[in-house]
Amino acid sequence: MKPVVLTRTTFIHSLLIAIILLQQQMHAAHPYIQPTQEELTMTSIPEVPGAAAVILDYEETDDDVHLHQFGVYERIKILSEKGKEYADVELRSTEDIGTHEYFTDTYDDIGGRTIHSDGTVIPFTGKPYVKTLEKTNDYKYQAKVFTLPDVQVGSIIEFHYSYHYPEYFVDSP
Repeated sequence: MKPVVLTRTTFIHSLLIAIILLQQQMHAAHPYIQPTQEELTMTSIPEVPGAAAVILDYEETDDDVHLHQFGVYERIKILSEKGKEYADVELRSTEDIGTHEYFTDTYDDIGGRTIHSDGTVIPFTGKPYVKTLEKTNDYKYQAKVFTLPDVQVGSIIEFHYSYHYPEYFVDSP
């Protein structure tokens, strides 16, 4: 058997391919969690009477070293009319008006869906829009905003997003 010689060029090409495959895997369609029957029929939380909603799952992923990326996946059960406000999602960012530099740079992999208590799934098919929240002489505070579809009392909403930020910016989890 002939030994395999790993040249510097071969090593660099292999490393680049591995990085590309990792990035593609991270940007693949997010796997949603199937709700349990208990989650679908839940109408209240005994420990917190009158709660508007409850977070069923919250997942955070961070990669400050390689991709400078932060990602979130969240599932929320809507328990009352007031809880329906959680269907409106705001992803905030700040822009330095002088340089037009965003501190939380690029949001992507934005998606979501609504699941009714009978198990019917309604995917989010819209596009987020940019909303200016506040503007000063130096900064503009904005948000990418989207609303999950057809949210009713008893629905489960779930959404995910990731954002990339500059190399010099580090955020704690």
